[in-house]
Amino acid sequence: MTIFERPLPEGSQYPCTLDDVRETLAIVPPEDLAGLWAVGLAPSPRKAYHAYATYFGGERPTIHIYSLGGGYEFRMIPHTRPHNIEQWYRHELAFGMRVEQRGGRYVGVWEPGDLRRYVACHVLLHEVGHHVFRRRFGFHPGETSERYADDYAFRLLKGCEAGCWPARRIRDGEPRTDL
Repeated sequence: MTIFERPLPEGSQYPCTLDDVRETLAIVPPEDLAGLWAVGLAPSPRKAYHAYATYFGGERPTIHIYSLGGGYEFRMIPHTRPHNIEQWYRHELAFGMRVEQRGGRYVGVWEPGDLRRYVACHVLLHEVGHHVFRRRFGFHPGETSERYADDYAFRLLKGCEAGCWPARRIRDGEPRTDL
C-alpha cells in the first residue's frame, strides 16, 4: 500500500501527518487493509467542503485525508439547531470540538491537537471501515455503510492497548511541531 502526501495550495494545512497515518494504520489488522491501494493526504476539493476524508472504491481503493483551508473552524450548515448539533456532530464533540454561535450560524471550532486526534484516531479508521464493508458486503453507500464504518473505528480504537499510539501519543495531546 502506498502512503502519500500531495502538495498543498498556499494557505492550507493538513490536520495530521504521514507519521500519524502510518502509526494509526499499524493498529489495523492486515487483512482489513488487504486490497487498499493507497492512503494519503490530499488537498480538499470544493465538493468535499465538510468532509475530513473520503474512501474511493473501485479498481484502486484509496483514502484521501483532506487539507484544511480556513484554519481550525468551519461554519455548520444553515438552519442548524442545537439538537442537530448533538446528533450530527456527536463524534467531533466527543473528540473536543467546541461549538460557538456567531450571528445566526453555528461554528465548529477545533484546537489543533484535538482535530489531529479526531482525524487520525477516528476519521482514518472510519474510512478503513468503509473499505472493509465494501470487501465483505459489496459497495452499498448509505446509512448501513456509515454505521458499520463508525462501529469499526470505535471497535479498533477501544480495543487498542493503553500503550499503543492513539491511546498514548494522540490522546495525550502531543503537540504538532510543524504548525
